[in-house]
Amino acid sequence: METYLKKLALLCTLVLVYISLQAQGIYAPKGRQIPDIPGYYTIKCDLHMHTVFSDGKVWPTVRVDAAIR
Repeated sequence: METYLKKLALLCTLVLVYISLQAQGIYAPKGRQIPDIPGYYTIKCDLHMHTVFSDGKVWPTVRVDAAIR
């Protein structure tokens, strides 16, 4: 029973943190605009890639060449 209560308390805490971040506008899910910093232009990108150094089958140079194309 004690383990159940600990898990329930953790879940409640996480939900409250999520709601708090939403209310403050800190959490920015997909589709929400991230404002520019004065004097700079904000862009978003995903730099995740798979190469022979993880679970991919190509060298990083192949990914770089594909990005340039």
